[in-house]
Parts: sequence; C-alpha cells; structure tokens
Amino acid sequence: MSTILILLFAFPFMDDFYRSDERKHNVIKDLQTLNLRLNDKFRIIENYESYILGGNFQHFSIEISNKDQEKIINQIINSKNFQEKKNENYVFMDNDYNDNREYLLNYKYPQFYTRKIKTKIDGKIIAIDLEIGLKDNV
Repeated sequence: MSTILILLFAFPFMDDFYRSDERKHNVIKDLQTLNLRLNDKFRIIENYESYILGGNFQHFSIEISNKDQEKIINQIINSKNFQEKKNENYVFMDNDYNDNREYLLNYKYPQFYTRKIKTKIDGKIIAIDLEIGLKDNV
C-alpha cells in the first residue's frame, strides 16, 4: 500500500520532468530543421502553445550561452541569402502560409537576427521563425 501512495505522490513531479525533457527535445528538433545546433546547455524560459485555424503555434524562448549565440549569428551572417533590413516592418513575399513554396531566409534587423524556414515534414507544412537578440542570449 505505501508503494502505491509514493508512486501516486511522485507522479505529478515525474510528469513535469518528462514534459520538460519533451520540450527540450522539441527545441533541438526545431533548431535542426533550421540547420542549427547548440553545443552548450540551454534553459527554456518561456513556452506556450496556441491553436489557429489549420494548425498550431508553439512559442519557445530559450536562454543560450554566449558561444552558441555567436555561432548562430555567424551561421546566419554567412548564409548565401543573408540580408540586412532597416526595420521589422519588412514583410517578405514568401510568408504566405497558403503558399506551398519552401524557403530558408536569413536577416538582420536593428534589434535581432532571424532565420526563417518553411518546409514540409511528413507531408505537413512547417514554418519556424528563430529570432536571436543582439543584447541578450534569448
């Protein structure tokens, strides 16, 4: 009987542990889709999910090391299609989610760098937008 009670009390904590591990795995998978990889440990500081017509929206904010930040920024800057934009109001033509074209875009805005991808994985259209700040490692 006492074993069952211990398992029942431990289950909520184990559930949080597995969810945390799953969230970290999802971040790593999304970064791999963007052709990026972190070398150092990272910490999820924000995570929420919302549903929109035709799909869902997952938002992660992670804190990374200075070395990983520099590495990602260098990969964005050294991309073939890297462009600097004067403001965040720039809307690129390929951002139409009803469009089936695939893209991988790399920009620098005044406050952050970004890598955007739209591709198909397992027959589903996936869009990922990574932003990395200039002043912090988030």
